[in-house]
Amino acid sequence: MSKEIPSCKRFTGYKPCYPDHNCWKDGCKDNIAIGTKILIINLDAMGDVLMTTAQLPGLKRKFPESTVIWITLKNAARLLLNNPLIDHIFEYNTESISIINKIKFDYVMNVDKSQKSCALLNSVNAKNKLGFGLNDDGKIIPVNEGAYYNYNLGMDDHFKFKVNERTGQDYLAETFELEYKNDGYIFNFTEEEKKFISNYKKNVGISANDFVVGFNTGCSLLYPNKKMTIEQNIYLIEKIIYKKKYKNTSTHQVWQEGFHPKQITSDEMLSQKVDYIHYNPVEAGFVKKAEDWIYSSASNYLLGTGVIEFDWLGE
Repeated sequence: MSKEIPSCKRFTGYKPCYPDHNCWKDGCKDNIAIGTKILIINLDAMGDVLMTTAQLPGLKRKFPESTVIWITLKNAARLLLNNPLIDHIFEYNTESISIINKIKFDYVMNVDKSQKSCALLNSVNAKNKLGFGLNDDGKIIPVNEGAYYNYNLGMDDHFKFKVNERTGQDYLAETFELEYKNDGYIFNFTEEEKKFISNYKKNVGISANDFVVGFNTGCSLLYPNKKMTIEQNIYLIEKIIYKKKYKNTSTHQVWQEGFHPKQITSDEMLSQKVDYIHYNPVEAGFVKKAEDWIYSSASNYLLGTGVIEFDWLGE
């Protein structure tokens, strides 16, 4: 006589949940309901995976009794360890996909606008699909109305860079049809990692009172100018060290140490100061031409157009 398989998070089907207790025959000893089954697809960069964890509190508010499964790339999977709101983590490979495609989900949510992530969303058996999938021509499309705003940001540079004022977390919550409450990221070190960090700080001489600055040296090929050169990193490090060395303890310090306000006494002096400001990014090595610095009025003066709105001198 066949018996009902327990609908419990603890039940695996290949070993007892508790020693000397047969859950299949005698029923659950400590049932934890599976509830709403949710799959999150997130195969983008590690930073994007970490940012997506901020959606988990909202997900749990909407579905308090739920099982959350997350599939991601191998290099990002460790970021999700020790996360109390995730029940299972799959690394993206053929074995994981074959298992996932046998599960009947209530929701599948795809964060990524990539063909492999969208193809996975299409293949998953789920009552509700949110985010992005593929159409019959293999093109990336939004699969629910909540994803339209997010999708349009990728289609329209003007809308993305000059019109949009919403955060990524805000419109991602809309994509997943969740209430946005500006929740923080969830990241917890394992005990092994905490031990490594403690030993590393001790070995390199970092104390609890030190202010640590990290440099992100990576960048996608889409916007290569976002990546600083080695020389630019060195320049910035030197500036940080200088600021630390000559730090002023005043509460409302405006001028850098050694600099003081000067009254502009002539048009010639004003012009010189404007040129000095315009060429600061060039001297710093950030751009080759002053008008290439997007947040400078140099392009307005030299090209007659720019993103900065201002009143012309002399008018």
